[in-house]
Amino acid sequence: MIKIKQMEDNSIYLLQGLCTANRHFIEHPKEVRIFLNLINRRLGEYMSILEYVIKPTGSQLIVKTKSEYKIKTSYFNQLKRKIKRPKRVLNSVNLIISEAIKILISRFTNITNPMRGREGNASKKYFKNINLA
Repeated sequence: MIKIKQMEDNSIYLLQGLCTANRHFIEHPKEVRIFLNLINRRLGEYMSILEYVIKPTGSQLIVKTKSEYKIKTSYFNQLKRKIKRPKRVLNSVNLIISEAIKILISRFTNITNPMRGREGNASKKYFKNINLA
């Protein structure tokens, strides 16, 4: 398996997210449901989740990215719905997916931190992308 820097459309990838030192990514079964709901909501328009493993030390998702047309159409439709416009508009499939993953991690942290009574991020700020096909 080759670690890659850019994700492309219509490809299968292993996305691996790891927790930070001394913290668990998932501490309660309820957090698994929250994470899966966020994945479907935030990444579902850009990719299909084929398989997943979520455990306290991190997560692994096998995903298939959708076509470039579908990804860009979904992204621009989201921009139209937003009240506050972003500072920059993304035109690359790789950047759109990368931004969606960053938002996913941030939202998950914002939801779970009050439940855990702590501050900070439980996961590293990146996913490893490995092309499987």
